[in-house]
Amino acid sequence: MKTKHLGSLSLLACAGCWITTETCLSAGFLHGNWRIIANAFEAGTIGGLADWFAVSALFREIPIPIVRRHTNIIVKNRHRITDGIADMVQNKWLSPAVVREKLEKTRMIVLAMEVIERENENLNEYVVTLLRKLVEGLDDEEIVVFLGEAIKNQLSDIDFARSLGLWMHKAMDRGYHHELWTLLFDCLQRAAQSSRIRELVARKLWEAAGEEKEKGLLKKMFIGAGEITGGFNYQSAAETLVAQYQEVLQEAKTDKDHLIRQKLDKVIIDFARGLEEGSPEVTIEFNRFKEHFIQEADLQKMIGRMMSDLKETVTAQLDDADSPFRTVINKYLDILLATLKSDPQLQEKIDRAIKEAIIIFVEKNHAVIGDMVRTSLEPGRLSDGQMVAEIEEKVGDDLQFIRLNGAVVGWFIGLALGTLKALLK
Repeated sequence: MKTKHLGSLSLLACAGCWITTETCLSAGFLHGNWRIIANAFEAGTIGGLADWFAVSALFREIPIPIVRRHTNIIVKNRHRITDGIADMVQNKWLSPAVVREKLEKTRMIVLAMEVIERENENLNEYVVTLLRKLVEGLDDEEIVVFLGEAIKNQLSDIDFARSLGLWMHKAMDRGYHHELWTLLFDCLQRAAQSSRIRELVARKLWEAAGEEKEKGLLKKMFIGAGEITGGFNYQSAAETLVAQYQEVLQEAKTDKDHLIRQKLDKVIIDFARGLEEGSPEVTIEFNRFKEHFIQEADLQKMIGRMMSDLKETVTAQLDDADSPFRTVINKYLDILLATLKSDPQLQEKIDRAIKEAIIIFVEKNHAVIGDMVRTSLEPGRLSDGQMVAEIEEKVGDDLQFIRLNGAVVGWFIGLALGTLKALLK
């Protein structure tokens, strides 16, 4: 029940009754012991007024000469009140010793597990949200540069010549190289269809004929006669050579036992065997190629593209609630929770770690508690009027009862003194 006007009503009641009884006594309507009652109401009025002044002086200024400087006590002592509240919160309610004592009585891991079980579905979303934040930085330039340098350093230190030789040998034994040769011959065939190839071959034939002319007069006359009569048609010869070249490529592409394939196979096998057996000549050449590749290869650009593709792939997987990646996340979260619930020793370790972390944080940042309280009570955040209104709202009922008690107690004291005075007469 609200008692906002209880104090004022009690004061008005005492004052009204006092004025009424005094008036009736003066007019002769009341006699005898009514003087004691009038004295009681007078004392109640004085008590009510005194408590009204005391309560009002806490919250606002009362314009009474001399004593007004002792009113509006809360606002005038705001700084001291704020320091007192901050000190109480920081050094008594939330002191490191109190926090430690409270934590020792609390099983933090139990509370954490209850929250996790209650918010299990949300926990999955929290993890996914965290992973999204991490994925956003996958293609960050600093990460790409770091990975590029790290990979270069690792490749320089790794001796994978023998491993590469073994792999090449196994690939050859399994016939994986046939597809490579087929692709190679196919590319060579397409390249030979270009008119530029025929022009190049014709020019080389013409240059070769020129060189032969320089070797003697007879050759010069013979070749010159052939050129004049059309016996030596370089363009036609070039087309014939290119056509025969394409036929050879077609045979090599379709015949796995073709001589060209056998020659290529032998080159690769010899190279693989040299790597596998640690041949000095092959190993030196391979290491020279490896170092050249590592230094010249634009790994940062390659890694940048890879990281961008990875970012897109992982983001798409995270956005799809039914994706394999989300399924794996949910699976391992369930495994983690099940492991935690079934392992008391692990629970104890985590509980101890949580408590120590909280205690270290409180001890390290203990002064921040008082600063937070002071900041929240600054005039810029909480004006004088707001602070007074907040306090009155919280203790208003008790203050009204103080004023009521002042009137009631004053009334009984006045009654007792009036009765004593009458008896002494």
